Amino acid sequence: MAEIADTMTTPNSVHTLSASLSRGCQGCRSPRIVRHSMKAAVILSLMLLSVMSMTAKDITYRELPNSTVTNMNRQRAFVASFAERHKLGLKVTRTKTDYDLLELILSKKLIKKDQAWELQALGVVFGDALISEGPKLRWMEVTDAWGTDPALLFGGTTYQLNPVTMIQKRVQDREDQPFVRALAKTVLGLVREEAAKSPKR
Repeated sequence: MAEIADTMTTPNSVHTLSASLSRGCQGCRSPRIVRHSMKAAVILSLMLLSVMSMTAKDITYRELPNSTVTNMNRQRAFVASFAERHKLGLKVTRTKTDYDLLELILSKKLIKKDQAWELQALGVVFGDALISEGPKLRWMEVTDAWGTDPALLFGGTTYQLNPVTMIQKRVQDREDQPFVRALAKTVLGLVREEAAKSPKR
């Protein structure tokens, strides 16, 4: 992990690592290799965000506007009602126990890969659960050259991650192994290791 992190200092090194990971993961089938590939992919995505935050000069941060808060609350309510409607026996709690709920929904394939809003709703719940384990994480709105989205930022730094699309991307990539808890563990581990090194906002 440290070796990978040390290479993530320029956009070029990010793209080089990305290509290497893509080639190395083709045809991976064993659970151990899948877990390793997922971990490497998470490292790549988080470090890429960190590099972007250090190099993009037009990036801005602000509190979530009311419209975004309303939409995210709708997504939380959707997941809660979805779990109740399908009699999953679990509720949305905004704690780490929500990982089990998300894993159950995904394992039963109750949401299809083309249902973007619904998959992103799972991502919002995932982000809330991350906050419960990483109290310095908080939702904020980030605007850069690629658009405006809610993201989790660490304390007063520019270190950010986007849990809203993390689950969506893995479902669309046909990730079949249980991954939610492993993803959370990897993300939180990287946040604790790397966030303190990031520039202040």
